[in-house]
Amino acid sequence: MSPVTNWELALLARYAAARGGSPWLDGLAKILATAGPWGTACVLTALWLWGSRGVRDRVALLEATAAGLLGLGVNQVFAAFFFRPRPYMLGLVKPLITHAYETSFPSDHATLMLGVGLYLLLFTRRRWAGAVLLLLGGATAWARVYAGVHFPSDVLGSAGVAIAACVAVKAAASRVHPRLEGLVRLYARIANGWIRRGWVRGIAPE
Repeated sequence: MSPVTNWELALLARYAAARGGSPWLDGLAKILATAGPWGTACVLTALWLWGSRGVRDRVALLEATAAGLLGLGVNQVFAAFFFRPRPYMLGLVKPLITHAYETSFPSDHATLMLGVGLYLLLFTRRRWAGAVLLLLGGATAWARVYAGVHFPSDVLGSAGVAIAACVAVKAAASRVHPRLEGLVRLYARIANGWIRRGWVRGIAPE
């Protein structure tokens, strides 16, 4: 990977100097830096079980999930060929959270959340959910840098990967729609008991 730029060093130094001055900010950064993907999973699960009615809506959720997972797959390719130490591994900052010694570029957390959020915002009727996840993804990206486990360019690279993943999934969507619709109808059969009891939403005709 390219060497660390001066602006990244300056930003890391600024964040490192800010730590301890505001315990609530440090605590918020710790939560966002670790729990962001879980928040994404909760949003998707809630939309699937209670926020969607028709097959089309649930297919869109599957596509958004695929965009996030595809982005993570691309990240593994980067990791196999390029190794970039994390800021704390270079002794630039003391990490705010514990993290494994592994490559820094791109950020898996940011890629997953930005991929799902961007797809929902651009290609589905759940734009509000996409906007929420993009905001949460941006906050998580900030927290990962603040915590000293990523460089700013790592999360910028994640945004590029997320965009590419969304475009790829959208391009392939028409070819896999029948299979995804089949998965949705399979879910409806499996969850029929819950649906009849009103615990979760069923599949309304479109």
